[in-house]
Amino acid sequence: MWLFNKHFWGITMDRRFEAREWAALTYSEKARRCQLMADAAMQLANEASSRLVSEDYRRLAEQWLKLATDLLNEAQASLRS
Repeated sequence: MWLFNKHFWGITMDRRFEAREWAALTYSEKARRCQLMADAAMQLANEASSRLVSEDYRRLAEQWLKLATDLLNEAQASLRS
C-alpha cells in the first residue's frame, strides 16, 4: 500500500510499500506509480534546504523515471511476444 497524502496527477498515493500489492499491478500501473514518486522526489528537491539534499532527491527522481521507462518497455515487449 502507498501512503502519500499529496495529490499528483489527480490521485493520492500511500508511502508504504506492499510487495504483494506491487506484484499484482500491471507494468503500466507500476510505471504510473514510479512517475508519481519521481514527481514527489522532484518536488522535494525543489523545496530542499540544501544543495546536497536537493541533488539526492533529483537523483532519486531520475531512478524512479528510469524504472518507469523500463517497466513501460517491458509492457511493450510482453505485448509483442
